[in-house]
Amino acid sequence: MSLNPFQIGFYAILFIVTLSAIISTASKYPLFPFNTESLEWSNAWLIATVIDYYGACLCFCGVVLSSEPSWGVGMAWVAGFCLFGSP
Repeated sequence: MSLNPFQIGFYAILFIVTLSAIISTASKYPLFPFNTESLEWSNAWLIATVIDYYGACLCFCGVVLSSEPSWGVGMAWVAGFCLFGSP
């Protein structure tokens, strides 16, 4: 199975957004040592973690949608990943 140009572009942009969020957060607010007393540090890492999670989640969703024979079952899995967490 080959990817079409839209899929390649989507996953490339998803990778760039996720990577840039992690790099910019790590450069402004180093992960170690933990600075849990700082609200700015905690908020920055929370946002980076959410972006990272949904970046991975969208990749899982792509795998599920391409491998499930039924569109409805695939969408149920996607809703489960996005709303309740990934496996």
